[in-house]
Amino acid sequence: MEYEAFKSLKLEQNIRKELELLAKKYELYIISSNSIKNLNMYFENNNFTHIFKDIMAAETHKSKEEKFKMLFEKYKLNKENCIFITDTAGDILEANKVKLKTIAVDFGFHDNERLKKVNPYKLV
Repeated sequence: MEYEAFKSLKLEQNIRKELELLAKKYELYIISSNSIKNLNMYFENNNFTHIFKDIMAAETHKSKEEKFKMLFEKYKLNKENCIFITDTAGDILEANKVKLKTIAVDFGFHDNERLKKVNPYKLV
């Protein structure tokens, strides 16, 4: 998605509230294939820059598998205590390579049937 499109994206209030609740109990990170410029634009426009401990975007590494490894090492995270939430089959396959549990959401990029095929830990 282009930078200009991120200027008008709005964070839904129910998602904002849920993320704020999660952040009170857990450390939240973003691992994305999008650019840091686009992500920063989105979070700044939605006054939501405080919620994530770190963002690993496209500039960090092309591979999400490598970004997972970097995140585990940087923050001394035990992958057994981590969950990756995603809406794409490709993300699940990369998480599976490092034995990271995934929660797939079918209201995003890929539908329920496609997500089931790559064996997420949970599907909602």
